[in-house]
Amino acid sequence: MKKIMLILLVFTMLFGLTSCKEKIMTDPSNQNNGRVIGHIHGIVRDANTSEVLDGITVSWYVKGKSQSTTTDKKGYYAISNLVSGDYELTFTGKEAYTTQLKNITVPDLSEIGIVDVPTNSDFNYSMVEDFELYQANAKVVGFVRARTSTSDLQAVPNMKIIAAVLDYDFVPAYYQTFTDANGKYQFNNLPAIMDKIYIYAAGNTKIGDYYYSTSSSETVYPIANQTVQANTIELQINEEEVIIISHTAEEYTRGSTIEITFDKEINQSTFKHAIYRDGTTNIGSGNYSISWINVKKMRITFAEGFFLSPNTYYEIELTGQAKPIRGAIPNFETSLEFVTKNFN
Repeated sequence: MKKIMLILLVFTMLFGLTSCKEKIMTDPSNQNNGRVIGHIHGIVRDANTSEVLDGITVSWYVKGKSQSTTTDKKGYYAISNLVSGDYELTFTGKEAYTTQLKNITVPDLSEIGIVDVPTNSDFNYSMVEDFELYQANAKVVGFVRARTSTSDLQAVPNMKIIAAVLDYDFVPAYYQTFTDANGKYQFNNLPAIMDKIYIYAAGNTKIGDYYYSTSSSETVYPIANQTVQANTIELQINEEEVIIISHTAEEYTRGSTIEITFDKEINQSTFKHAIYRDGTTNIGSGNYSISWINVKKMRITFAEGFFLSPNTYYEIELTGQAKPIRGAIPNFETSLEFVTKNFN
């Protein structure tokens, strides 16, 4: 009798353990899966004055759904119950400030040095992530001049000017304006980072019979609520080459095409191309196709389901052979730089 009772007791214990283990592994409500539970908190300040900022929205995505919180009167925010993984926090809210991004990683068990633990054990992991937002009120003014064949400097009207704010994860990171009739440009809402901002003229401009452009940029250091004078951008006459005289890249929206017009006839059999995101990442030729409207005009059609990202810098590199006007052009290299619209 005692032997029978002992067997029943052992069987009951094994059944209980098996049932418990099964419940832990299949419980769909346990989003943390017995792993690390991440908590992020911090204080948001004005990068220019160090004052705390209330009413700033902090947003992030969980399983494709946007979630957000708001800083209180002391600039404090807190985010809880994050599973292991990478998150992009977006700080935005007040009109006078930039929108900025911050990438956060909630580690898994192995990354915090915990191994061989029961699957039903949760480990809270807290991170302090203070943040600074920059004021968007710095002004930069400057002029664009072209050195003509007579060596005179001539004002260049209606020239697109780009201000690039790099390494700060701003949205947007590129700002643009145009020169007026006197060749003057002005930015009114640049981030006051008190660090380098690069100013350059985009594309080419035609004066008389020749095209002008520049490959250099000017560096300025913007200051909050002040106007900074940039050095004059001087365009030089282009040598005989292939020039992009018009394009629709900056009108791109999700699902549209891009058309590019050249000033010369292109030899299509030698034509090569590549599109780079942020100037470095090739999007791959399988994601788009090229067709020719005529010998000077091409169209880029993107593959079904593939879209360029909004508010993002792209560069299209083009090489091949073309029919010359003044002299021989055995080969050419040219590129188109543009920033997509914020079409979300």
